[in-house]
Amino acid sequence: MIKRLIPGLMIITMTGCFSLEPFYYQNVELNEYFGEKDMKQWENYRGIIPDELIVADSFTAGTNTIFAFWALQEPDTVTDTTAEPDTSIVTVLYNHGNYHNINHYWDKVEFLWEMGYRVYIYDYPGFGRSTGEPTSETCYESAEMAYFQVISGDVAEINASRLVYYGMSLGGYMTTFLAADISSPAAAIMESCPASTSALMKDSGLLDLPGGIVSADDYDSQARIADIGCPLLLMHGRMDDYITFDNHAVVLWEAASEPKDSFWVDEACHGNVSTVDCEAYQKKVTGFISEYVEK
Repeated sequence: MIKRLIPGLMIITMTGCFSLEPFYYQNVELNEYFGEKDMKQWENYRGIIPDELIVADSFTAGTNTIFAFWALQEPDTVTDTTAEPDTSIVTVLYNHGNYHNINHYWDKVEFLWEMGYRVYIYDYPGFGRSTGEPTSETCYESAEMAYFQVISGDVAEINASRLVYYGMSLGGYMTTFLAADISSPAAAIMESCPASTSALMKDSGLLDLPGGIVSADDYDSQARIADIGCPLLLMHGRMDDYITFDNHAVVLWEAASEPKDSFWVDEACHGNVSTVDCEAYQKKVTGFISEYVEK
């Protein structure tokens, strides 16, 4: 999730150049993934994916080592080299939010895996065990290299016509970047995503900053979303008080091109769109993917 800006931000504005990046990232480093003590703090984690279907991965993005995981489906484990690979499985490249690391988002991977999808999730620089520092540049770079890692086929045979990008909160920026600037997927899903840094500044009452105050990052999904070139599903909680519905969801919806679909959850805040009504969430995601990807 993305928290509201803190008052100390104004100290930085004294320099005449301003960036939200120090406040975008609430990353937590790890010595190991899926440690029992750490996983217990995430109430929606169920541990339903068999160990043999969870495959650790890593790749290089610039000078950083990025750690990632696959949540595979059963057909991916077939060892018969003469058998035809199952290319019907939908693959989801999951771009997570700004909080903690992969561990925090594993319950969301479980939801998608439970729907029958193969999921790939990675940690941005400075998150989990990934090295480096998170900035818009390094996060975009890690997203781009994650895409190439997915389509490489090193772990599973990927059908590019069944590849879906999923962006959660901060990950929405990586989703629109990948779709608009790198390679358009079969479909894209964005959950509780900010429209842009300037929209976040508006939420925080920072648009009246003195002249010369500018944002140093390149986070602007509003500018990219019309160019993603694929069907889009936007999901947002109407009670979200971090990434507010009117300043972000509505803005992205109006900027997006057809075909597009929405899932607005009246009772949802930030981060719980998938859990307020799990059945409705599952029905929406599977219906969208069935219509545009599995057709």
